[in-house]
Amino acid sequence: MNRRRTIFACMLLAVGSVTACGSVASDGGQSGTGISAIRGNVVAVTGGAPEIDNIRVSLTGTDLATRTDGGGRFELRGEARGPGELLFERERDGLLARTDVVIPAGGVLELEQIVLDLPSGEARPKRRRVEFEGFVEALDCAHGSIRVIPKEEEDGTVFVVDAMSATIRADDQLLACSDLRVGDRLQVRGESSDGSTLVNAQIKLEDREDPPGNNRDDDEEDDAADDHEGDNGSEEHESDDPGDDQSEDHESDDPADDPEGDQPSGGEDDDPGEDDSNDDAANEGAES
Repeated sequence: MNRRRTIFACMLLAVGSVTACGSVASDGGQSGTGISAIRGNVVAVTGGAPEIDNIRVSLTGTDLATRTDGGGRFELRGEARGPGELLFERERDGLLARTDVVIPAGGVLELEQIVLDLPSGEARPKRRRVEFEGFVEALDCAHGSIRVIPKEEEDGTVFVVDAMSATIRADDQLLACSDLRVGDRLQVRGESSDGSTLVNAQIKLEDREDPPGNNRDDDEEDDAADDHEGDNGSEEHESDDPGDDQSEDHESDDPADDPEGDQPSGGEDDDPGEDDSNDDAANEGAES
């Protein structure tokens, strides 16, 4: 009989019951089931009745719905993932406000200090937080981004983590973005202004076969080996430069080193002065 009641209670979960059943993950969602949690608190209503209790909260496109308690708090739990819209409604004063959300499958979306504005129809949370387990889909450490997909939604919503403001750990070891690999399993908790970009994230690297940090050591060893090969290559080029031998050969054959090379051959036998004296002697003989 008790087991039947438990099964019936779990069936109620599918239609938006706030009460959870089954194995609930530490982040508030139900790991391995796709069950997500959406929770928050309304702190003020502008342009309408100031009361913050008994406001209906629902997720469009689903049957998930609940009402705020006396402190304005609410929680929805069920199968929900990706982009959606959260509605806040109250019949007696016509309150209707909404806000866009991005829900991590199997994780938690938390909206803090929500102000409902009746004239504009907007619900404005002061802060958005998400928490989920996921996998590294892509890394761009040079530009400071880590793309993570919730593990319950392998081909769906991508959350982009700002690596510059993130704290990454594996147990007690502090890591850098470059220590991660595509496919690594992570636990992520971060703040968001647009729903899918996370800042000030706390990231925990789950166990993997080889310890983190090996990537960095391997890269440093490769760089050192490249530098060593470059030094050896430069020494070989200096010792084997063929230009040195050629310059010595050219210096030994330079005609400028031979001072006689500049004098034309046979120049002494062709002196024009001697030709003139011979002509004068011949003329004197003819006259006598």
